[in-house]
Amino acid sequence: MFKLFKFVLIILTVLALMGCNSKENLLNENNIHRENIIETASLDDKKDIIFYDDIDTKGISTAFVVEGKTGFGYKIIKTGSFLANIADTTLPYHVTNHKWSDNKNTSIIYGLINDPQITKIVIIDLTKQNFNEISPQIKEFDQRKLWYVILDKPFTSFELKLKGYNGKGELVYQVSP
Repeated sequence: MFKLFKFVLIILTVLALMGCNSKENLLNENNIHRENIIETASLDDKKDIIFYDDIDTKGISTAFVVEGKTGFGYKIIKTGSFLANIADTTLPYHVTNHKWSDNKNTSIIYGLINDPQITKIVIIDLTKQNFNEISPQIKEFDQRKLWYVILDKPFTSFELKLKGYNGKGELVYQVSP
């Protein structure tokens, strides 16, 4: 009886380990290489969002890294959308939404700052359906700046006003629909 128990335990351990994917291997298999990752933000203890230079689209894409339901292994969920590198637009941006199997939502508004004097951004939802005013995170990389906001509900309004401020707090850029 003890030998059977030991055998079953070994088989279960081997199967569990076979189901484990390291994050690094999984990212490489999905054409997301470490040197292309711009930023990783944690959504909760089992989900991360990755912003990366997408070599396929030549833009900035997003993907979720999600821990497996059993706690073993990870899976990648690419959002399927990207922000084109538009150098002649001061604050280009993109919005992506994802609905999880538990019916929770994650929405991401992200973009680039193409004006070096802009150090702070304020986003205003003109419909006030999602938020009134919010300041995104800003991450500098390769002489560029990525900005992003992560919301825990579906983003339904696309009437955004963007304001860019310099280091002195002066408004230097503004755009609205």
